[in-house]
Amino acid sequence: MKIQDTRSTAAQLLERLGAADAEGVQALFAEKIDWFVPGSTALPWVGPRTRRGQVASFRGAQHSLFTIGESS
Repeated sequence: MKIQDTRSTAAQLLERLGAADAEGVQALFAEKIDWFVPGSTALPWVGPRTRRGQVASFRGAQHSLFTIGESS
């Protein structure tokens, strides 16, 4: 992958995260992924993900709890 491709993908990711576009974020991932989010099982986004189709639900679970640009 070229540096410009990486920058473009990163820019797209940040843009889609800012727009709360979970489907758009998901589209940036490969079909097969190896992703594990550690933490308390009380949190809906914790655990393993192995397919692109699981990315949107991960972002959706987080987005409802966070507001971009705000801190507590």
